[in-house]
Amino acid sequence: METIEVPKISRSPRNGGRALTPEEEALAKTRYLVAMAKTGNVGASCRAARVSRSLVLKVWRAEGTREFTEEQLAAAEQFKELEEEARENAIDLLEEEAVRRARDGFSKPIVYQGKVVSTYKEYSDSLMTLLLKAHRPKFRDNLDLTNSDGSIAAAFSEAVRKVAEEAK
Repeated sequence: METIEVPKISRSPRNGGRALTPEEEALAKTRYLVAMAKTGNVGASCRAARVSRSLVLKVWRAEGTREFTEEQLAAAEQFKELEEEARENAIDLLEEEAVRRARDGFSKPIVYQGKVVSTYKEYSDSLMTLLLKAHRPKFRDNLDLTNSDGSIAAAFSEAVRKVAEEAK
């Protein structure tokens, strides 16, 4: 994974309030991005990198109110792209696990008198439904709540009327 240099990094409470050296910063960014690829979570990634959340948000992403040089903004843009790629990886891992649980199931223990006596395989119908809705339009709830004029209330009233007519 590529590392990025952002000059004059601000102080991090997680390293005693002193500024990170360029080497420490590169290592922290690598740790952060690796953790982001596994968890998809900013807080967990900050803990893994041992940096503050504000350092990531305000400096590495350049979202603070201070002035940034063009070089810092370019480095921040590159960091955001790497972070988004890492986040997508984490989402892919979640999707793989959802498919596995829906298709292959997962073992659940059978407990009798406080002891596990056996296991059974459970499948997740709700995960299967979500996956089908995500990937196959015919499984989606295709209720359009906007009318041709863009009004939601009129479209909702019309949908309720249609349902009531079909129920008769």
